[in-house]
Amino acid sequence: MFQIAETRDGTPTVINTLLNQSYHSMHGALMESMHVFIGEGLQYFTSKFQHSVIRIFEMGFGTGLNALLTYQYAKAHGLKIHYQAVEKHPLPVDLVLSLNLHHFLGVSETLITQFHHSQHFPNAVCVDDDFLIAVGHLDMREVLLSPGSIDLMYFDAFSPSVQPELWSEDIMRTCFQALSVPGVWVTYSCKGDVRRALIKAGFQVEKIPGPPGKREMLRALKI
Repeated sequence: MFQIAETRDGTPTVINTLLNQSYHSMHGALMESMHVFIGEGLQYFTSKFQHSVIRIFEMGFGTGLNALLTYQYAKAHGLKIHYQAVEKHPLPVDLVLSLNLHHFLGVSETLITQFHHSQHFPNAVCVDDDFLIAVGHLDMREVLLSPGSIDLMYFDAFSPSVQPELWSEDIMRTCFQALSVPGVWVTYSCKGDVRRALIKAGFQVEKIPGPPGKREMLRALKI
């Protein structure tokens, strides 16, 4: 069901062979995550808004790459993060460790293991004084998020063509209600159906330049 593949920037990803979907862009796993979620998500948020603690929610935890990059960015910039994520079908920890992300990111295997064992959603595991994380093995449609409880949302589900139910207007309304004001939602996709669902949910939506191999992506604002 799972196959490891090297992407064009030299970093690895996992391919779900049943769905024929990779967990990250084959044009570059690290470059995609850094561009979409760190650059146009976290960095954008911190450049616009001042928060003592940033509450992040990720739809689609996968390999944990987005969370690890968020941790690194937070440590480098003195940020306090409360990180929540859901992943209905978690990857085996041994498989994740075999990706050698610790080598590419310069983090410890212990940290990666800790992230993937933080399965106490919504109760967080304290990685250190400035970073809390909770990962739930849940379907996004089962998640109960309190209104205004999230500042920044990474939406990293498999593509709309494979998981259309996760990109529906109902899900986007759930995201909108969960976000604070101001709130930011970001994804790699730029599909028209997704953009229209976001607008109907109440978001202000903008197309912005995408990562390598993708001309555009979407960022949505609740302001």
